Amino acid sequence: GADAVWQRVGSQYVLIVGYRAVQGIAPADEIRDAVATGTNFNDATWIAHVRRGALWGVVDEHGHEWLPARYDEIGRAHDGMVAARTGERWQILDSKQRVVFAESALELAPFTRKVAIFREGQNYGLITRDGRVITPAQHHSIKPMTRHEATFQTSIHEDAEKARPAGVLDDTGRLRLPAEYVDIREFSDTLWKAQGTDLRWNLI
Repeated sequence: GADAVWQRVGSQYVLIVGYRAVQGIAPADEIRDAVATGTNFNDATWIAHVRRGALWGVVDEHGHEWLPARYDEIGRAHDGMVAARTGERWQILDSKQRVVFAESALELAPFTRKVAIFREGQNYGLITRDGRVITPAQHHSIKPMTRHEATFQTSIHEDAEKARPAGVLDDTGRLRLPAEYVDIREFSDTLWKAQGTDLRWNLI
């Protein structure tokens, strides 16, 4: 069917599909830009963060309400999952509102069904569903590329004015590419496109 569009009416936003307001989806006080939850552009589902009063929820591109507006904050999304915070506790839920990761005092972001990205201080690591840390919080960033691999940037660089070196981790915490690259992008299921310090791109 047609994709949904949020249209401002007075002081609120109304979800419109096919020039009609979607029944059952309440108007929102604030909308944040949609983000993709899939592992590639073609199979991605786009979701929007929706605020009603002081609380946040999630609605997808077709007008389906993923999460009701009862969370203090909505975090990152990946592979059909989204992070949400209530008070000081984070959890990861899927589009059926099922809890994938139970509540945690650590800020969480989805990676796989068994491993999440967590933040401690200003750095990021990987943690399992049973709370076992498999990668300490020692990276400046960790960003999922596929269902089982993620790029990371180291937390420091010898020259503060240069970009932090980037590498690749898998969902067991194993190093797939060392932090020796300026930039790394997914090229195919088996190859990465990596930019070296000489600024040349290579397939690895």
